[in-house]
This record gives sequence, C-alpha cells and structure tokens, in this order.
Amino acid sequence: MRTAVTAAVGGATLLAALAGTLMWGAQSTADDEARAREDARAQVTVGLTDRTTELERELASEKRRTQQAERDATELRKAVEAATAELATATEQLATAEAEPPAGATRNYPAFRPAGLEEALAGIDWEVVATSMSNLPPLIDELAGALAEGRSKSELPPETIGAIQHHNGPILAVAMKLAQSGLAGTEVNSAFTHPGFMSNALAATLDALEMPLTADQRAALERITLDYSTRESQRLAAYDDSTYVIEKSLDESRLKRAYFTEVYSVLTDEQHNTLRPESVRGRTQLDLFGAGPLWTGRAGPVLVSDRDELAAKATRWVTRRGGIADDQQARAEELIGAWVADLPEPFIAWVPDALVNAGMLQVEHVEDSAARVVALLRTLDAELELDVDGRDRLRAVPGTIVVYSRPDSE
Repeated sequence: MRTAVTAAVGGATLLAALAGTLMWGAQSTADDEARAREDARAQVTVGLTDRTTELERELASEKRRTQQAERDATELRKAVEAATAELATATEQLATAEAEPPAGATRNYPAFRPAGLEEALAGIDWEVVATSMSNLPPLIDELAGALAEGRSKSELPPETIGAIQHHNGPILAVAMKLAQSGLAGTEVNSAFTHPGFMSNALAATLDALEMPLTADQRAALERITLDYSTRESQRLAAYDDSTYVIEKSLDESRLKRAYFTEVYSVLTDEQHNTLRPESVRGRTQLDLFGAGPLWTGRAGPVLVSDRDELAAKATRWVTRRGGIADDQQARAEELIGAWVADLPEPFIAWVPDALVNAGMLQVEHVEDSAARVVALLRTLDAELELDVDGRDRLRAVPGTIVVYSRPDSE
C-alpha cells in the first residue's frame, strides 16, 4: 500500500516537475518574444526619431531659403514696380512731347536726318535718350560680369536689376514710339538699332558723357548714317512673299553689324570702351550699341552631344514651326539628317560659356546658325511636296536654333 502511495506521489512529483519545466519554457519563450517586440519597437522609435529630426532640419533650412526667396522677391517686385512706373511716366512724356528738339545739351538733335525719317526722329526726347543710354553701359557691364561668373539672375543685386529696368524703361518707350511711327523695319528692336536713330543716340550719349564727337568724327558719322539708312531701305524693299522671315533677320543683322563696325572705326578707344564695355560686345540682350538686340526672341541655343541628337532636335524644331505634314515627315528627317552630316565640325563643337548659358549668345555664331538654317529651309522647300499653306509656314519660321556642344560631351 505504501509502495502504491509512494509511486503515486512520485508520479505526481514527476508530473509536477515536468509541468513546471514546460511552464518555465513557455514563460521563457513569451519573455523572449516580448523583449524582441520591445527591441523592434525601440529600433522603429529611434529610426523615426532620427528621421523626424532630419526632416525638421530640412524644414528649417527650407524655411530659411523660402524667407530669403521672399525677401528677394519683394526687392525684385519693388524694382519691377519702380521700372513700370518709370516706363509709364516716360511713355506719357513721349506721347505729349512736342516735335521741336528739347532745350539743353541735346537741343541740336537729331543731328543726322536721313530722308524719310525726319518726322520720326524729330518727335524724340533726346534728353531722355542721352540720360538713359549714358547710365546703362556700366550697369550692363556689371550684369555681364556677374553672369560670366556663373551667378544666376536671381542672385544678382536687386539694386542693379532695378537700375537697369529704371533706365531701360524710357528707352523701350522711345523704341516703341519709333516703331509706331513707321520707322523702317517697324519692329521695336529693328527701330532701335536703325542707323538713323542709333547715330543720333550715340552722339547724344557721348555728349552726356562729356566725350563729344569732334567735327571730323561728326562728319564721318553723318556719311555712315546716310549710307546705311539708304542700304536699310533698299534691303526692305527687295523682299517679297517668298522671302524667309529668318533670312530677313540675318540680312538685317549683317547690315547693322557692318554699320556699327564702321561707326566704331571713327571713335576713339575711350569713346568705344565707355559706350560698349568689352564684356557685352557682340552679345544678344547685352550689346546696347550693337546688333545684339535684334536677336532678342529670335534665337535660342540648342545643346547637343553629337550629330544624332542635333538631327533629332532640328527635326522637332522644324516640324513644330514649319508645319511639316505627317506624310512628309520621313523625307524631312532624311533631308535634315543629310544637312546635319554636312555641317563642319567646328560649328558642331562650339562650346557655350556662362553668358550663353544665361541666354546671351554670340551674334556672329547666331548669324552663322541662321545662315545654315536658311539653307535647310530652302532644301525642305524644294524637296518636300508642300501645299501653299505648308510653304507659307516654312517661310514664316520666325527664328533660328543656335547650335552649341553640350559641355559633358567633351
């Protein structure tokens, strides 16, 4: 009996011990899982905390940049508002100006009066022209220097931008009035760069800068003015409906660049350098006393790594502007590919500088590109089966691509 009891107790002890072992094992596993969950939770918390901290730093940095951008925008807005007000004032003054030349230092202007331009030139306030154009060269030189350093337009001093706009507004109003008066060319920048206006503006500006023309210089400038004003009238009279728009721009640029070359040949180095700092010469949008303004809105840079990329971009450009029909697309691509293949390597390899990257292109390269584009348009006109509308659209292509080598392709 005792043996049975003992065996039973012993069995119970064994079962209890085994149960205890199983319970401990279960508790140990639960603890491990809890610790694992806690570790995972801690890792997630740390990760999220670090990411939150990083995002908060980025947000703070972005807020600082936004605040600076807002301050810059405020300054630029003020400059634009000032320039707009100045332009409105100048426009009003010009609209009410009498035809008689103003009194003062510019009372003798216009000094040069090409035939047919007398009335248009007599209605200009030459004091306004001389004041604005004598103040602009050093400001534009500063702008060109900043852009040449690779600084973006948004990084430029607001006071410089504001001053340029302040003095450019009255000049814009003058150019608009000249264009509206029917000055040969009729477009604003064509009127502004016309020899009849530009010679008077240049002479009046030199007077304001206390660098007046000598009697010999004035006589030479009068001869140049009358000669090139006649050439400009003849140029415009020679065109008909078959003339390509870009061809007209190219002819105008070449003629006026030749005019300016002759003008500067009679000036002293001091006069030339003051009117036209080295940094701006031959640049679109910068060369106030040159052919550069003619290409504003008419020329855009195209960066390419190789001829294949140029062919693709030229095809898109011509198709979009020239209205090439779908059934002519394959033939157009073939012709454009042949045109690209014939381009000389130096033309393809022209590397842009910081000013080009800012949109201030070299006029000579623009002219070279325009001449090659005219040749392409002539080929397409001759080889494609275009209807009347297609030919008109091809001839009306308003500007030119200007090819540059992509810097990373070197």
